[in-house]
Parts: sequence; C-alpha cells; structure tokens
Amino acid sequence: MDDIQNSLKAEISNHGMNPPEYIEPGKINRFSDNGGRNKNGWCTLFVNPDGSAGAAFGNWKDFEKKWFYNPNGKALTGKQQQDLTKQIAQAREKAELEQKAKQAQAAKKADEIWNNAKPADPRHDYLVKKQIRPHGIKQSGKVLIIPVYGDQQQIISVQEIFQNGTKKFLPGGKIKGGSFIMGDIHRDDTFYIGEGFATMATIRKSTDKPCIVAFNSGNLKRVAQTFKDKYPEKKIIIAADNDLETEKKTGSNPGRIAGEEAARAIGAQLFICPVNSDFNDLQQAHGIDTVRKALKIKKKQFQLKRLSEIEFKPPEWLINSLFEKDTLNMVFGDPGAAKSFYAIDLAACIATGKDFHGMEVKPGPVVYIAGEGQNGIKRRFMAWGIRHNYNTDEAPIFISLMPAGLCDPDQAQWVINAIKQVSEDCGKPVLIVFDTVARNFGPGDENSTQDMSGFISGADLIREQSRACLLLVHHTGHGDKSRGRGAMALKGALDAEFRLEKDDLGTVRVTNTKMKDFKPPAPMAFKIRTVELGITDEDGEEVTSAILDDTEYQPLPTTQGKNGRGKWQNIAIEVLQNLYETYRQRLISKEYDPDQARVKINDWRIACSEKGMSRQAWARVKETLPQTQEVKFEGDYVYCLK
Repeated sequence: MDDIQNSLKAEISNHGMNPPEYIEPGKINRFSDNGGRNKNGWCTLFVNPDGSAGAAFGNWKDFEKKWFYNPNGKALTGKQQQDLTKQIAQAREKAELEQKAKQAQAAKKADEIWNNAKPADPRHDYLVKKQIRPHGIKQSGKVLIIPVYGDQQQIISVQEIFQNGTKKFLPGGKIKGGSFIMGDIHRDDTFYIGEGFATMATIRKSTDKPCIVAFNSGNLKRVAQTFKDKYPEKKIIIAADNDLETEKKTGSNPGRIAGEEAARAIGAQLFICPVNSDFNDLQQAHGIDTVRKALKIKKKQFQLKRLSEIEFKPPEWLINSLFEKDTLNMVFGDPGAAKSFYAIDLAACIATGKDFHGMEVKPGPVVYIAGEGQNGIKRRFMAWGIRHNYNTDEAPIFISLMPAGLCDPDQAQWVINAIKQVSEDCGKPVLIVFDTVARNFGPGDENSTQDMSGFISGADLIREQSRACLLLVHHTGHGDKSRGRGAMALKGALDAEFRLEKDDLGTVRVTNTKMKDFKPPAPMAFKIRTVELGITDEDGEEVTSAILDDTEYQPLPTTQGKNGRGKWQNIAIEVLQNLYETYRQRLISKEYDPDQARVKINDWRIACSEKGMSRQAWARVKETLPQTQEVKFEGDYVYCLK
C-alpha cells in the first residue's frame, strides 16, 4: 500500500500540485493545488485485491488526469483499466451529487442570513480601514455579509468579512461561477472584473464604472466567461491582483496568472496591480489618483458644443401636461390633505394604464417607497381597484418594506439595486414615489441647505440611473403653508410642484405652484370617498379605505373673521395639532389609515387644561376659533382645517 501511495503522490507532484500525506481509498480526497489554503485539488483512489490500483486527480477548475498502478510493473489489462475507470466515475458522480445537495442546503441558509441582515454601516471598521463604501452589502452584528449570486442572480452563498479583515465563505456553499455586482451594467458600455470586494469597490470608486467581484483567483476566468457570454457587445476589463509576496515564497503568482488567463479567454483588456497585492492596497499606500493612473483613467474634460449640435427632443409626458419622465416632482400639503391618496391615484393609473381623470398616461411599472405601514398602502390600492374595476394585484406595483434615507448615498444605491431587480422582471419603472420626504430623508435636518442638497443628490442619483419620474410627497412648512417644509433648495431642484388643500367641506384642491418649462396646468378638485373592501376585522366591522373622486373645481373662499390669534387660541391650535399627530402615529403603528384620525372635543379640552388654560379661556377659544375657519365641530369631534 505504501508503494501505491508514494507512486500516486509522486505523480500528483509531477503536475505541480501538493498531495495530502495520506490518500484514503474509495473517497474524494481534497487538498490544495498550489500549497495555499484552498481545496481546489482532488483525488480518488481504488485498490483491487490483486494489488493493482487506479486513480484520478486534478483540480476543480480545469484539470483532470487518470493514473493506473500494477505491482509487477506491467501495464494493466484493458479489463482492469475498464473496471477501475468505472469505479472512479461512480465515485465522482456520488461526490458531485453529495456536493450539489450541500450547495442547495447552503444556498437556503445563505438566503436566510441575507434576509435577516441589516444594511451595512458605512462606519464599520473594515470599510473605514479600506476607505470604501458598502455598495449595498449587509451586516449581521459586526460581520459584513456579501451575497454570492449565481448565473440567474439567485443567492448561492455569502462571504463574511469580520472587523479584523478575516474572510469566510458559508461552509458547503457554491462559489464557482458566483459573483457580486456593483453599479448598473445595463447602463454602461464598459465594466471591470476582479477578485475581492475591497479591490472592486476601489476600482468602482476610481472609475465610476460597474464592477464585478469574482471573490478569488480560481473563479476569475469562469466569471469573465459568463459575463462575456451575457454581454458580448460590452468592453470588459480584468483588474488582476499581483501576489508578489506569494511568488517569492512559492514561485507562483496566482493573481497575475488568473488575470492573464481570464483576459486571454475572453479577449479582454488587462491591468495588473503594480504593487503587492491588489488595487485597494495601492489606494491605501499611494491614494486614489494612483489607482486611476494605474488603470489609465483619463479625467473628463470640460467641453462646449454649438447649440446646433444639440439634438432637440420633445417632452416625454408620463401624464400629459402634468409630469414628464426623467424629472423630479413634488406634491405637498398639511396632514390630512389627501397627499398619499393623490400619489396612489397617480401610481395606480400609470401601473394599469387608466387615464388620470381624463388625461392620457404612459403605462409602466411603479415603485412606491412608503415610510408608513404597508398594510395601509395595500388597502388604499385595493380601494382604488374596487372603485375603478381594476385588479391592482396584477398591476406592476412594487411597495418598499422600509423607507430609504436619501441623504446617505449608500441608501440611494440600495434603492437603485432594488429597482434593477424589478427592471429585470417587469421592465424599468416609469414612476417612483417617495412618501414622505420626512420618512425618506435619512440622517439630516430638512432645514439645513447642506443636508437638503444631500437629499436632492440622492434623488437625482436614482433619477439618473432609472430615468423615471420621481414624485416626492411632502408636508407644508410650519409657518408658511404656501410651500413645502424645509430648505428652499428643494423647490429650486423641482421640475413641477403641486399644492394640496382640503377645506372644511372635504373638498381637496390641487393647484400647480411650479412648472419649470411648461404652461401651468389647470387646477383640479376631488372629494374623498369611502370604499368598502369586502372584508371584516376581528370585531366584525367592515374594513374600509378611501379614494379620490372628481368634483368641480371652485377657488377656495377667502377666510373671514380674525386674521390673528390670541395666546390661548395659539395654544389650543398647537394642542389640537399635537393630538392629531399622536392619533395618526397610533393608527400607523397598528397599520391603519392615519387619515382616519379624529379628536374628541372633550379630549381637546382636557389637554388644553393641562397647559394651564382656565374654564373661561377654554369657553372663549371654543366659541371664537370656528369663526376663523381653522377648526370645525361635528358632534363630539373637532377637526383642524389648517
């Protein structure tokens, strides 16, 4: 048996591989094919009772060789070779079936890990050290999670990166052919392929081109071939590692060799990192401009064109005379002014192709990024479908499961990544709604010009990548009800803006307050109608929602009575607004429609009393405020009209 072992190990060594100390017969033995920590090498050995033996060995990438042994030194007979070859094939088939079962199990586990993880914190130690952005990866505890996607863009495994930089793949998960994409390949004619996440994040940072992570040198050629087959018309550039330290120790440079093989296989341009070992190391040692220089990136030059050379394009209306494609738009109004109902009306018309109150629409998929409960949004779309006789479940409407903080460019990129998945299934969305600005603002102050500029940049990034019509739903200012809340930079960035007001009779008026390049459209008016959804709640009560129905537009009547308010009137209005907001949030937490919030007159009186208001002051407030048309009473309830 020692002779068989020694002879087989010598044969394996002759092919530049490092065999294990002992090769167990009848099993697939795995080992490194280059002296490193990988398990790309394999060998299976079978020994017959007469002392003859057969084996097959190779690596999982592209090499396999058969070997036969006879103790008397003579060649094996054809029958002996045939029997051993059959045993080897059966062992390989069994091993491959076992491996596929393990990979399927690992893929399921990887999907669970990914779905339970949270978006990666840009301040994670590894990201800060590497000077890179998260690019849509996630985080579980302190561990970064990078998904490994298969050919059909399904998760087949994950790579974990710990704070100290240690990397680990999910045991049993398939890596061969797997990749992770940064950026939008569909929108660019050039993209890069390389090994590690940090390497490709650095190249993405230095080139602004889509980048593909192949995860290791052994996978580089396979990934390059996959993407060349999928995008034959695009230019692919291989960004190879340069393992100079490994070469000193072993005489082999796997990063450079893999890069050369991948580039040769698909006819791609090749750039090899000029230092040990990758382009992220180059950035940390010498700066991002050195990376650009190594990749021969030319800075964009400022250019001028004659007016006659610029092509004239007529407007592409999404809704005729209201909203264009590839624009940033906003509707704003007080709480309860039916802003969300208006946005849902728009979205449902576009997704189904129904005209928007007589105006032609260009139908297409819709993305609705909701900051409030998804169940409430679902009910509103159901109500719209019942009222207009459409099955909204069959329409291409996609609802977010969480808000997106557009001040953070990484969160804007998450939205873009999610939109890509929608685009592959149903085509590119033509309308993206953010309801509301406050819920989708992120870490910042709406009143800060700098923070608002960050929000606008995030929205513009999504618009530029999608070429969709973006619609923001926003609240009015605290003091100035004629404009949206926060820094004026937002209004300056808009292509179109509309104000919604609801009067004491329940009429919702929509008026244009900005139209960048076109004639302002005529104002519109609606009534909020209750729609029964055909289901009951746990108490047996009919579940309802509401929709907007057309009504004749008439200008809002001029406010009569006092123009100003006294001390206790101001306090009473503030208390009432706070009560409404409290009740709205309570409904949202239970996933009910927040516009159904109501305040009892007695609750308002008690809350005013707690603010120090006397009985006499309360009586005067209750008598005088309705005269200003700022509140109205209906039975036991009080309604805030402004």
